[in-house]
Amino acid sequence: MSDYLLRLLKHIYPGSIGWAMFLLMLPGVIRASVAEPQDSIPQTRTDSIAWVENDQPVAAMLDSLLYRHYFDCSDFTTDTSVLNICFFPSDSVPRYDDAYYQAQLEKLNAGTPIDITYNDAVRKFIELYVIRKRNLSSRVLGMSELYFPMFEEVLDAYQLPLELKYLAIVESALNPSAVSSAGATGLWQFMYRTGKLFKLDVTSYVDDRRDPYQSTIAACEYLQQLYGMFHDWLLVLAAYNSGPGTVSRAIRRSGGVTDYWQLRKYLPSETRGYVPAFIAAMYFMNNAAAHNLYPIPPRKMFFEVDTVHVKQPLKLDQLSLMLNVPMEDLEYLNPVYKLGEVVLRDKKPTVLTLPVEKIPMFINNEQAIYAYQNKPAADSLPDGTAVTYVSKVVKEYHTVRRGEYLGAIAYSNNCSVEDIRAWNHLRSNMIYPGQRLVIEREIKEAVPVAQPEEIVAEKEHPSPGSPTSAEDGNYIMYEVQPGDTLLDIANKYSGITVHHLRQLNGFQESQEPKPGTKIKVSVKG
Repeated sequence: MSDYLLRLLKHIYPGSIGWAMFLLMLPGVIRASVAEPQDSIPQTRTDSIAWVENDQPVAAMLDSLLYRHYFDCSDFTTDTSVLNICFFPSDSVPRYDDAYYQAQLEKLNAGTPIDITYNDAVRKFIELYVIRKRNLSSRVLGMSELYFPMFEEVLDAYQLPLELKYLAIVESALNPSAVSSAGATGLWQFMYRTGKLFKLDVTSYVDDRRDPYQSTIAACEYLQQLYGMFHDWLLVLAAYNSGPGTVSRAIRRSGGVTDYWQLRKYLPSETRGYVPAFIAAMYFMNNAAAHNLYPIPPRKMFFEVDTVHVKQPLKLDQLSLMLNVPMEDLEYLNPVYKLGEVVLRDKKPTVLTLPVEKIPMFINNEQAIYAYQNKPAADSLPDGTAVTYVSKVVKEYHTVRRGEYLGAIAYSNNCSVEDIRAWNHLRSNMIYPGQRLVIEREIKEAVPVAQPEEIVAEKEHPSPGSPTSAEDGNYIMYEVQPGDTLLDIANKYSGITVHHLRQLNGFQESQEPKPGTKIKVSVKG
């Protein structure tokens, strides 16, 4: 192991006990990776969506440790026993007087260059968030765990106040697919023309205004430009909402007033409420527990997703089958693709966001995934084509989160605790946060039914690894080749599953046939 790798692991997993445990496990992990040598030239498989190459064990272990490091560093929780620091009853809706609100906002004002003021307009929006729109506020609290880390990173890169992240709450309630009645779109609500000015492309297939990262960069560039014009953050917020021309005209009509609160009466009615709404959003996001408000968890945390660069067009519905990711998750993570198709870009990299545990599966099977995109789905086969649904087994990985146990994981994955223990060779039900568990799933693929003459042709012209003879009309004999597994053999024939091969040949659950062995494979006569 290189010194660099050792230093990396120590940085990711500094605890002496955990570090010692990893070193004890590492020889076994390395032996496992050496035990199954890979061909120097990767083979492209297009026969089935079931074929997926496993991740390299050492790489998988490193990913697991890094994921656990991020998870341990995150203080996000939805456990009300931890969050309910005031011990409110579950149905309590706390209310406070003006003095309390003002005191809390003064604390926030001390930590930001944005001038935070309390008044009646701000109080009305605070009550909107913490009393009338509580469910929306809980969802925003949860969604902030997905988007705020990225917002802060980009804001910091542009040397802008990090508190501007709350602007996206006022704009879209952190919904990347939000569209206003005027057509403003995305987390930062760009109009079509304004988006074009900041290189946000809109086509029939993609809308960069819905891309969380690209739209955040555009928002930062716009905010930076506005600050260069007005040199006051409250005026910048007003200009972001109504346009710099509107604010400039209001300043002229007022006789040169540049204080937002004095200028407010010269602004459009929507913009008059915009800055108070921003201050109220900043308040409730920092005082949620005081109002008995708790986050509704997002589908994914920021450290549970990552991106890959795509080199060929993809369809999200087919990718969903290939990687066994719910279509809703792919759409949720990739709102930029309007029609569910990932198309290549001329001047920008084509990026796909995936659950982090699916990244190795995508990388290891990238060419097979591209090839599979050209396979017809059942409803696209010619009319009258007879199809059968082939059962396939795919592997995916679940990373254990704090507080999870095998029973809950089994329930959410529609399997049993015994299944998970068998797939992962667990001797007990004990698991730990950050641990990667194998989850096997059986999926079905529609394939055309083979014609009888195709089977006869195979019998008349055998090739290495093909059927050599038929003992009766119900099955043929297949000679196992070096490197063959039951899954490989099942994938060669329509309608055949690993379970069926085991039953037909009397194999035990974990038994694999040796090269040279002849096994029975059912065929349809």
